Amino acid sequence: MRHEGELRKTVAYIRNNLVKTQMVRQWRTYPWRISRELEA
Repeated sequence: MRHEGELRKTVAYIRNNLVKTQMVRQWRTYPWRISRELEA
């Protein structure tokens, strides 16, 4: 990632994709989620 904004955008996409594909109801319940430091 070139900068923090791009990283956050990518993380948001991944989280939302988990919900859209119905792998989880809420991204926070996914056991292998990305670092808590990036949670918004």
